[in-house]
Amino acid sequence: MAEDASMRRMPHRLALLVVLLLLGCPVPEPAPDPGPEFDPDLAADLDAAIAVAQVQLGAPGASVGVELGDGSRWYGAAGRSDLATDTPVLPSDRFRIGSVTKTFTASAALLLIVEGSIAYEDTVEDWLPGLVPDGELITVEMLLQHRSRIRSYTDTAYFVAHLTEPVTPTVIVEESVAEGAEFPPGTDWAYSNTNFILLGMITELASGEAWHEVARSRLWDPLELTETWLESAEDGGPIVRGHLGGIEITDAYDASWWTSGGVVSTTADLMTWLRALHSGEVLGEAELARMLTDSGDGYGMGMYLRGAPEGRYVGHTGSTQGFNADLFVLESSGAIVTSLVNDFTVPGADVSAAAWAVLNE
Repeated sequence: MAEDASMRRMPHRLALLVVLLLLGCPVPEPAPDPGPEFDPDLAADLDAAIAVAQVQLGAPGASVGVELGDGSRWYGAAGRSDLATDTPVLPSDRFRIGSVTKTFTASAALLLIVEGSIAYEDTVEDWLPGLVPDGELITVEMLLQHRSRIRSYTDTAYFVAHLTEPVTPTVIVEESVAEGAEFPPGTDWAYSNTNFILLGMITELASGEAWHEVARSRLWDPLELTETWLESAEDGGPIVRGHLGGIEITDAYDASWWTSGGVVSTTADLMTWLRALHSGEVLGEAELARMLTDSGDGYGMGMYLRGAPEGRYVGHTGSTQGFNADLFVLESSGAIVTSLVNDFTVPGADVSAAAWAVLNE
C-alpha cells in the first residue's frame, strides 16, 4: 500500500510538538491561503529554529514569515503577544513595524516622481519654504538617500523629553534642525528619521492628500494589504502588546513616528509587499534600479543593501515603541524572511537570522 503523504510528515510534526512543548511555546496556527505547498521538512526545521530563538533571545513573542522563490510560504510564531494575559502570538497578529515604514514612504514619493508631481532635484525650500536652514541645498533625492545632513529627531533632546506626548511633523523638523547640521548637504551619509518626515510632508503637498491616503490608494489597496495601516491616522484593529525588556509599554509612549516609522502590519502583508516592490510591480524597472543603488553605507532609497557570501539582501529593519521588525529578500534565491518582535530590546534581525540559517544550509 502506498504511504500517505500525511503519514510521511508525522515524524516531523511530532518532533516539532516535542520541541515546542518543552519550550512552553504555542503551536503556530496555519496561515490562510498558503499558496504552493511548502516543504514539510523545511517547515519543521523553521518551526524548531524560531521557537529556540524566541526563548534564547528573551523576546516575549515573535511572528515570522518565509516566502521562497517559488511563492510557497511558511508562517511561524512563538511566545506571547501579551504577557499579562499569557496570550500566545499567532502568525496573523499585527505589530508595529518601525522603520520598515520607510519602504512605503520612499515608494510613495517615488511614485509621485514617476507621475511628475515631484522631481528628484526639487528642494526642501521649494516645498516647505523657510522650514529648514539652507533648504534650497537639500533635494528630495538627498532625503531619500539620507544625505541631507539633517539630524534625526530621535537623537534630539526634545524627543527624549517628550516621548509620551503627541508631536506634529513640523515640530519634529524644527527641533531636528535646531540641533545643527551634521555636514554640508550631499557630501556624506547619515541615517535620519527626520528625512522621511520631510518626505511625508512633501508627499502630502504634492498629492493634495493625507500621506496614509496616498499609501492606501497607491500601495496598500492595489496589493490587498488589508492588515497594513498608519497607526496615528487609522484604526485597523488591535495589535499585540509591546515591551521594553519584558515590561509592557504599548501605550506608554506616543506613536507620532508617522512616515518614518508609524505603520502597523503583519508578516503576510509584508512579504506580499516586498515581493511586489522588489519585482518591479510597484515602481517599474527604472525607479526600482535607482532605489536599489547604494548611496552610502549600504543604503539606497528607503532600502538597506547588504552584501553577503550567499548574495545581496535588500530590505529594511525597524524599531519603535515596544517593537522590532526585519524584512529582507535574498536576491540570489528570491527568498524573503520577515520577523516581527514585541520587544524594543530584541532586534527582529536576530530572529530572522535563525530562519536564514535554516534556509541557507
